[in-house]
Amino acid sequence: MPAPSPLVDRLLQLALDEDLGRGDVTSEAIFGEGDRLSAVFRPRQALTVSGLWVIERLIKLSGAEIDLTLSVADGDVVAAGGEIAIISGDATSVLALERSCLNFLTHLSAIATFTRECVAALGEGRARLVDTRKTTPGWRQLEKAAVRHGGGRNHRNDLSDGVMIKDNHIAAAGSLRAAVSGVRLKAHHLLRVELEVDTEVQLAEALELGVDVLMLDNFDDARALQAIQLIRAKRPETVVELSGGITRQRLPRLQALGADLISMGALTHSAPSVDIGLDCSP
Repeated sequence: MPAPSPLVDRLLQLALDEDLGRGDVTSEAIFGEGDRLSAVFRPRQALTVSGLWVIERLIKLSGAEIDLTLSVADGDVVAAGGEIAIISGDATSVLALERSCLNFLTHLSAIATFTRECVAALGEGRARLVDTRKTTPGWRQLEKAAVRHGGGRNHRNDLSDGVMIKDNHIAAAGSLRAAVSGVRLKAHHLLRVELEVDTEVQLAEALELGVDVLMLDNFDDARALQAIQLIRAKRPETVVELSGGITRQRLPRLQALGADLISMGALTHSAPSVDIGLDCSP
């Protein structure tokens, strides 16, 4: 399990508080002290698992007398009807945590599953698939871990993680050149400079300025190919990223263009849901 993060713990505690603020009146009425229960997490469809490390931490934070036995690891592919993990212990505690566990496990497994499908669609080549900061507030560390479990890679985690000059920076600074100059004047020497461009005019100026990473934003396939060929000819050391309007269907075509990175917000904000159940037995 990754080292516990204060941000993750705050999120998990919030999940516990919103479900168990006044206890579980149903389970507490049915079961008494000493009643035990065992249950299996089973997928109703083939999927890539993510979130087991979160469930481990959730159980620990709850203080419940529950054992979790993992049948697979995060990142494993599990067939429909397979066994993901077994949870056992005090009956009331198991049932009280059921929904919180499933909420985390299904959402994160959905991201991992969709990411794996997109990585497969991208196929072999130079380009690598990365996520964005378009994550659910409070869930970023979890969702970015799910992307990794699906075979993708992470972009910036937060605003301190790297320099990325975007359209609003340029507009507020007055020009592309002013924004780049400001960064080079104040940012420390270990930070590479990434610049988002959405026109060929901006691209030409960016090549003159010699930034480290160029993000081609919302370029269609034909424009992206022309831009990449120009970049490779003039500044072959520049890292090229494609972003904006990236879909699973486009990925095979984009791989053929020769970019280094393809950033896809849909990995975290639009992953199709998956179905996982918790099957109980006395």
